[in-house]
Amino acid sequence: MCAKRPKTGTSPRSHGHLRARQPVQVGRRFRDVDAEDLTDPEHLSILRAFDLSVGITWDELLDSERVVVLAEAGSGKTHEMQQQASRMIADGRVAFFVPLEMLADQDLPDILAAKADQRERFDRWREDDSELAWFFLDAVDELKLHRGTLRGALARVARALGEARRRARIFLSSRPTDWQPGADLDTFREYLPPVGAGAVIVRSSEAEFLAPVSSNKLEEPSASKSEPHVVVLLPLDTEQIRTFAKVGGVDDPEGFLDAIQRSDVEAFAGRPLDLLGLIDGWITDRVLPTRLEQHRRNVTRSLNDAPDRPDAEALSNDQAADGAKRLALALSMCRMRTVAVPDKMPDVGALIASDVLTDWTPAQIASLLRRPLFDPATYGRVRFHHRSIQEYLAACRLAELRQEGLPARLLMRTLFSDRYGERVVIPSMRPIVGWLSLQNADVRREALKREPEVLVNEGDPRSVDYPA
Repeated sequence: MCAKRPKTGTSPRSHGHLRARQPVQVGRRFRDVDAEDLTDPEHLSILRAFDLSVGITWDELLDSERVVVLAEAGSGKTHEMQQQASRMIADGRVAFFVPLEMLADQDLPDILAAKADQRERFDRWREDDSELAWFFLDAVDELKLHRGTLRGALARVARALGEARRRARIFLSSRPTDWQPGADLDTFREYLPPVGAGAVIVRSSEAEFLAPVSSNKLEEPSASKSEPHVVVLLPLDTEQIRTFAKVGGVDDPEGFLDAIQRSDVEAFAGRPLDLLGLIDGWITDRVLPTRLEQHRRNVTRSLNDAPDRPDAEALSNDQAADGAKRLALALSMCRMRTVAVPDKMPDVGALIASDVLTDWTPAQIASLLRRPLFDPATYGRVRFHHRSIQEYLAACRLAELRQEGLPARLLMRTLFSDRYGERVVIPSMRPIVGWLSLQNADVRREALKREPEVLVNEGDPRSVDYPA
C-alpha cells in the first residue's frame, strides 16, 4: 500500500515519455498575493476546481516594472520564465533569462558573454536610451541554496544596468518558502527600484516620434507600477490541461480528461509535475491508475528532488520518504495542516518539524520541506501539496508502526471511539482509516462494523478487498 521508495538519483524529468516532449505553452495565469491567499491555503485550488477564468495573463504582467513570481516546486515557473524570454526575443524585443544562482559569484555581463550574441545584445540595449528590456531572474530559492544572497545578486545586476535600469523590467521567481516578504522585497526595492510615478524620462527625438506606434519603447510610468508586483502562479485549468495533454502526445485529450474525472485524480492535474505523470501513464497503459497507485506514484515523484541541486546530498530518498510519513502522521494527530519552515518567523499555529524529526539535522529538514511534495500555505509555513497525500502517508506510517510492534489495541484507540453509546470512527481519522483499511484487515473489519461508508468515501474504494 505504502509509497515505493524512489531510486536514488532518478530525476522526475527522466521518466519514459517525458524525455523528448516539446515545450508546452498553455497561457498560464497569475493572481496577486493578498490576504485571502495567505489565510486560506485551499483558496487557489478551489478556484481551479470550479474552472474559473481568473487571474493575470503574461501579457498583462509584462507591463509591470518589477515583478516577483511565487510558485511552488513542480509548477513550471522556470519553464514559464524561459518561454517568455524566448517569445519576446522572437518578437524582436530585448529579453534575457538568467539563473540567479549564477549571480552568486559572477557579474551579469560575464554570464551573458557565455551565451551566443547575448552580451552584444545587452551592450546595444544599454546604448539605446529608449528601448525596454526584460530580465527574467530565476530563482531566489536556488540562489540561497548556493549560499548566495539576494542582496549580492541584485547588487551585481544593478551595477551592470547602471542608469539603464530605468528601462529594465525585472522579474524574480522563487518558491514561496524561500521568499522573505519583508527583507527580500526591501532588497528588491533598494537595488532595483521602479522608476515610479512622476519620474523624468529622457527620450531621443526619434524615440518620441515613434513611441505611439512602437510596442517595445518606453512608456510613461504610472502610480500602479511604482511598487513591485507580487503574484502567485495559478494551477492549470481544464483548457490548459487539454492543451498540455495534446502537446504531450495524448491522441485523445477528451478521453484523457474524462478519465481524470472518473479516476478522482483531478487534484493532481493542476500542477505540471503531476500532470506529466498522468500523461506518461496514460500513453503507456491507455488507462489512469487507481487512486492508490496515483498516490504512490505522486509521492515517489514528488519526493525525488533534482539531483543537481546543491542540497541533493543532504537527504537520501529513503530518508525523505520516512520523514514525510512521520510529519504526515504528526500533523494528523495534532489536527494541523502546516509545518513551520526553519529559520522563518516563529509560528505557534504550525508544526515544528524538528520536534518530530528529532534525529535529523536542520539541513535535512530544510531539504525535505523544499521537495515538491510540499507547497506554501502562508509565509513561513508549508503544507503537503494535497491533503489526501498527507492522509495517505499518515496511514503508511501507522501501518509501519503496527509492523514494528505498535499494539493493536493502541492503534484501534487512535482510530475509533465510543461516543454517547455509539461506536464510531473518530471524525478526523476517517480518511486515514480509509487508506489503512486497504492493508490492515483488522482496521477494515472494524470500519465495516462502525461506519462502512468510510470505505466508500475515503481512501480508494476501488482497491478495497472486501471479505467474501
